[in-house]
Amino acid sequence: MSKLTIFGILNKIKWDKKENPIDNKISYRHDGALDNKRSLMCSEIQTLSKNYFQYESIDGTTIIPFHRILQIKNIKTNDILYTKIRLSSKKKR
Repeated sequence: MSKLTIFGILNKIKWDKKENPIDNKISYRHDGALDNKRSLMCSEIQTLSKNYFQYESIDGTTIIPFHRILQIKNIKTNDILYTKIRLSSKKKR
């Protein structure tokens, strides 16, 4: 799955009968949360679009754009399906 896009990975997890969404966890950037990061299981995704996914939280419907996803991991096998590549910032002088 490593050559798939984020959409491709999540779509495969959702629709491929060989995959189990409850075995896969998404970590995403969430300003204000502990370490500015939150996680949820792929089984919580209600809507999947080309650029975002949507799920229900205690705050209501939440939309997470794909650019905020930090990692997608299969917690059963420990395989990392996606990790955001962080480019180094400009060097301080």
